[in-house]
Amino acid sequence: MFIKSRFLALATSYNKGVANCFNKASVGLRWSSTQDNSTSSLPNTEQTAPKSAEEATAQSTKPDAPTKYYKIKLARSLIGLPPKTRKNAASLGLKKRGQIVFRPVTTTIAGSIFRIKELVELEITDNTYLESRSPAPGYTIVKRFQ
Repeated sequence: MFIKSRFLALATSYNKGVANCFNKASVGLRWSSTQDNSTSSLPNTEQTAPKSAEEATAQSTKPDAPTKYYKIKLARSLIGLPPKTRKNAASLGLKKRGQIVFRPVTTTIAGSIFRIKELVELEITDNTYLESRSPAPGYTIVKRFQ
């Protein structure tokens, strides 16, 4: 009985301290500790949330940095491979052998490519080249029907 009540007392005091820290952190996304800031071993970092969607977009995109893309080509067939491998290829948009897809360079995409590295050919490009890869339609419009 004594051990249970002591445990509950410790858990309650700990939870109050954690809740206080989270309440302070949720207002303005600020790190807070129970110690004084001058004696704290962790830095007091302040990050304020963007006030509008335009500010969030401006912070997340950097106009001076060119966007890079992975050019992923499925070189080997998915026949006979485990379902997990097939789903991973499908998540990248690869269905048929020889199919080419372009994906932005991110850690998530890199991890997916790493799981099927034996099946794909990979290049890093500056743009997607989709316009130059699409064939001509094969017809011309002479006159519109009215």
